[in-house]
Amino acid sequence: MSALALTIGQLRDLIGTQVRHRNADCVIIELLEEGPHLVLQEVFAGRGIQPDQFGEAHRRVPITHTVPVHVENSNELHPAFMALQVLHRIDNN
Repeated sequence: MSALALTIGQLRDLIGTQVRHRNADCVIIELLEEGPHLVLQEVFAGRGIQPDQFGEAHRRVPITHTVPVHVENSNELHPAFMALQVLHRIDNN
């Protein structure tokens, strides 16, 4: 793993980027600054069932995944983030 100082702005610029995650085609749809984490949405997959507040099936929604950018309590890049292969898309200016 490598340590790389990534800014929130650099990570935010990845929104809209298509990636492969767990053998599924996904698009980065959001950045959660706490962590930080990237939120991915599967492109061609079916829809998952979203439960309501009581755990009952409510509606079908696109399948999403949350990928941490760093290993917890470290500046090391998380293996799941590295597997997205997006570092070449980050502007180093």
